[in-house]
Amino acid sequence: MKKILTVFLSVLMLVGTFTFPVSYADDVVTFSLDPSDLASGYTTFTVDVIAHIPEGADVVAVGMLVTVPEGLSLESFKKVYTDEGMYTCSASLEENPYMILWVSGTASLPAGDTVMCTLTFKADTPLDSGVSYNIGFCAEPDNLPQDRNGNEVYAEYSGCEILVEEVIEPVLKFELVEYPLHEGDTTLAVDLMVTLPEFATGYELGYFCLEVRYNRRQMELSAPPQWNVIGGDCENSNDLTDYPYILTWISIDKEDQFSSGRNLIATLTFELAQPATSGEIFEIGLAADPLNFVASMESKDGRYKEEKYSPEEVIINGTSFGISVNYGDANGDQSITLLDTSLMLKYIARWDTIQIDTVAADVNLDGNVTLADVSRILKYIAKWNGIVLGTE
Repeated sequence: MKKILTVFLSVLMLVGTFTFPVSYADDVVTFSLDPSDLASGYTTFTVDVIAHIPEGADVVAVGMLVTVPEGLSLESFKKVYTDEGMYTCSASLEENPYMILWVSGTASLPAGDTVMCTLTFKADTPLDSGVSYNIGFCAEPDNLPQDRNGNEVYAEYSGCEILVEEVIEPVLKFELVEYPLHEGDTTLAVDLMVTLPEFATGYELGYFCLEVRYNRRQMELSAPPQWNVIGGDCENSNDLTDYPYILTWISIDKEDQFSSGRNLIATLTFELAQPATSGEIFEIGLAADPLNFVASMESKDGRYKEEKYSPEEVIINGTSFGISVNYGDANGDQSITLLDTSLMLKYIARWDTIQIDTVAADVNLDGNVTLADVSRILKYIAKWNGIVLGTE
């Protein structure tokens, strides 16, 4: 049994706080907080600031205050809507309430629902069942919403309450988990994992048959799967070019094959048709008939029996991913240190033979590698508050 986040919304208007679910009126400007999904045990989560602008409404400026409750801290602020206007925020992420001011002056926020920015919060302790946080959200009194004529625009504000509750998850979860992929790589690898419930004895999985699907124009299997299962009978397609590629396993004895929690079944390695490039997406699907999954269990009288799962008891997830960028790691050694800034300074000064990962070095995303990037990395290494690499 695991715990996941259930989100409840409470409406915080200019005139007070209400506890019924949010329901946007078509003709009312509304600003709201929308938290991401997360599970028990997480320490960070994100909250989107969303503007709901009715057709014909004109909003060229708005100031908002986010109240961070005890037990949480604000880790970062990221601009999402950047087509028009400029943002001004509190000088420090530690300021509470935290101010967000957006001003255009000439162009209104677009009609419909627009994610203006994303806030990342960190909990003092891992989230657990029964924990609740109320994140407040209201107008900044000195910067109420305005139209382009300078008139005040009536608006409503919706904060959010986060409550962690217990739910029962499916018995089995199969998934593909990718390894980091960098620009220029010619191979990629994924792990086939299975998650068993808490207190599993190992008999919860006795047989499975999975299909692996992928874009054959992008990649091909370069070697047979590297199985990580101890015991049982592992089988896979005879030919690497078989499509879909089949992975089958069956228990042949009474020994525990898998433990509770996440288990590595096998690793699949693919050869790319072309070196990986920035912006390219790689999708590897995982499929099966859930009715083919069998639990092998020992009955009270000591006999070994098999029991089939129902479809809702099995989850099967493939993966979709692109190039991983470790912003700040200019030399590609998987760490961010003064070695990176030193190499960047030499690159900026045009030293001969100096090469860097220009994508990872462009930490402010302005398309260039400059002293501004070096300065931000140095502040990040020195652990300045609010410094994030890979944002504008």
